[in-house]
Amino acid sequence: MKPSNDKARITAPEAARVLCFVFAAVLVIQAIITLFCANFSVGVILNFVYAAFVCLCGVLLGKVGRVLRIIATAAIVAPLIFGCALLACGAKDNADGSENAIIVLGCGIDGERVSPKLARRLDKAIEYFNEHPDKPVIVSGGQGAQEDIPESTAMKRYLVSKGVPDEKIIEESNSTSTFENFEYSKDIADTLPGGDKIVFVTSRFHIYRASRYAAGAGFEAHHIGARVPFYELPSNYLREMLAVVKFFNWEKIFPKNEAGG
Repeated sequence: MKPSNDKARITAPEAARVLCFVFAAVLVIQAIITLFCANFSVGVILNFVYAAFVCLCGVLLGKVGRVLRIIATAAIVAPLIFGCALLACGAKDNADGSENAIIVLGCGIDGERVSPKLARRLDKAIEYFNEHPDKPVIVSGGQGAQEDIPESTAMKRYLVSKGVPDEKIIEESNSTSTFENFEYSKDIADTLPGGDKIVFVTSRFHIYRASRYAAGAGFEAHHIGARVPFYELPSNYLREMLAVVKFFNWEKIFPKNEAGG
């Protein structure tokens, strides 16, 4: 007599539970790696929160009804779709060399040193500058609570150490958000020939929101995206999703005011 295969067969809810636990474990591992390899940020907290939520859904999937299972699945999948949309927005650079200035957006420093994330942005700006050495470089970023000097100063030092001439670099050292990066950089760009047409450099996850702010400030803007290490993807994209939601909420209420950093 052959043994029944019914007990060996894995049901859909059981398979979904296993996938949830595996996905949650991957998120936790990536968050831990980010803690050791990059700065602590809100994104890391969101990474752990999302992992806990996914794990909770895995626990409940076999114990709740069909409607709640669908809601839980949608809540897990929605951020993934949102993140993929942001990823697509920053997947391809559109700088063509016709721009008249470069703007590098700051993103935090360690004391007086640029962070790894900011270094990746600056390295991309250097690549573009080496091909177009006639373009001025505006480094945009003020001084945060845990920073010893303005981000723009650290950025300028880094660029000079990599061979960018000091006289080609212009500091914008008052901004504390993406909105201000472009608003204050616009005041500088207006003093340059053809300064309305610029290329900005930021991380790939940040391209969509930065493009909206650039257009709102009056720039004709192209972009160059710096890569994001795989272990930082969840924390960066989860944080950016909230920032985009905040952007649209503030834009709806206060169309001409700041909508977030």
